[in-house]
Amino acid sequence: MVEGMGTVLDAISGDAVETAEVCLFMEYDVGCVYTDGSGAFALPSLPSGALRATQIGKSGHAPVISWFTVPESGWSSTARLVPQDVTDVIVDDLGGGQDTSRGHIVVRAVDGSGAPVEGASLETVPPTQNDPAYLGDDGMPSPDLSATGPNGLIVIPNVVEGAIDVRVTDAGGNNCLPDVVSEIGDDPSMTRLRVLAGHWAAAPGFDFTCG
Repeated sequence: MVEGMGTVLDAISGDAVETAEVCLFMEYDVGCVYTDGSGAFALPSLPSGALRATQIGKSGHAPVISWFTVPESGWSSTARLVPQDVTDVIVDDLGGGQDTSRGHIVVRAVDGSGAPVEGASLETVPPTQNDPAYLGDDGMPSPDLSATGPNGLIVIPNVVEGAIDVRVTDAGGNNCLPDVVSEIGDDPSMTRLRVLAGHWAAAPGFDFTCG
């Protein structure tokens, strides 16, 4: 059995999110845990090699779901919640309005120190109806950006439910890798996300590390 810990932060401000609810998706017998004042949480011990999903929510933020493979040893990851007012604008402006039968994708590109990377881009298989959008400093989509800006954030609103493979690459075309072991896509260079209606799908650990 393997223990897992993590921290929940606001995706825009970087502040810790206190009392966020962290659950193992559809595992009602396990129960949920809550983040402390520093945004930290600890998950129950899980068998290594198992595929699990965390569902994280907090009033005022959009809920995020992330699938991951439990590693052989303990791990620590960071999750990021996007403020609800920001996601509402993104979905309304870019997705043509809320579609309750669909979910959304959010990822962030960072360097080895955890700092956001500019110039990274996102590819999906299959292609999504809406193109990836790159967020500016204010957390809103910027029409001037065709790759990540200073906060490294990429979103796609109103994505059909189900599995979708994603690849994040830096400005030089090099793959950026998820911070926590994830499902591998049909193409081994891609990461599989699972989109759930009404949720934002993210890689476990949220960030993709470039370089």
